[in-house]
Amino acid sequence: MAAYKIYFRKSVLKDLEKIHKHDLKRIISRIEALADDPRPPGVEKISGLDRYRIRQGNYRIIYSIQDNELTIWVVKIGHRRDIYRKLEKDKSFRKVHESLKETSYLLKSPRNARRLLEPIKEFEEGRGTEAD
Repeated sequence: MAAYKIYFRKSVLKDLEKIHKHDLKRIISRIEALADDPRPPGVEKISGLDRYRIRQGNYRIIYSIQDNELTIWVVKIGHRRDIYRKLEKDKSFRKVHESLKETSYLLKSPRNARRLLEPIKEFEEGRGTEAD
């Protein structure tokens, strides 16, 4: 099997700065191993998101896999007590986004569908804002 390329979100660099050197070496080693086996023993798929989680001591590494491109994106690294709270924000916002898409599909009125699709398009283009 070909090796996957590993990429990091910019926010992950901030996550890594907060981690003690001893733990950091193990985390980096664990991430490097993903290039050869993106779904190692013990990996868990995070429900509701196209992301995976592996453990390294008290830390969790959250990442996504793009099999068609042979890439892995590390999206979050954090202590087990904090990581899921931060992910919950992403998950709830994603649910709202998907719900809006489904609603617009179900509406029969083209006018109403356009009104709902405009904010979705803005969000996908990076111009949208998150609502409370």
